[in-house]
Amino acid sequence: MFSLGKILSNDCYQRAFDESNAALTIASLCLNKYEVYIVDVIKFKKACDDFTNVLMSHNKKEKLLDFYFWVRAKLTQLFSKKTTRLEVKMNCHATVRKIDPIITNLCRELHGAEISPLLVNFTYDNPEQEPTHQG
Repeated sequence: MFSLGKILSNDCYQRAFDESNAALTIASLCLNKYEVYIVDVIKFKKACDDFTNVLMSHNKKEKLLDFYFWVRAKLTQLFSKKTTRLEVKMNCHATVRKIDPIITNLCRELHGAEISPLLVNFTYDNPEQEPTHQG
């Protein structure tokens, strides 16, 4: 039988999850535009931070791991688009580099093994030119 505290906790989580998920959905749609600006990426990262905080505060580590993989894939996809501006690509690259060790640590914690994410190498053909994605 559920206690009232457990029900309220679940309701609080579901409300926070729904609100942050809605904001994240809107922010991620902005990344699908033909031209993505740095402000779009900043809004997306803010929405990701809010969503992460909801998952962490309710100890949803499995969902958090799935979410980090999704964010990483989304940013890698944006990086790979030919129309993506250099400053956006650089921001995506930096964010993916921050996410990779978090993914590795969560895999180790949740699965008790040294599981590393599939690494994606971002290379810059020429520092003044557009970077390219290899992986």
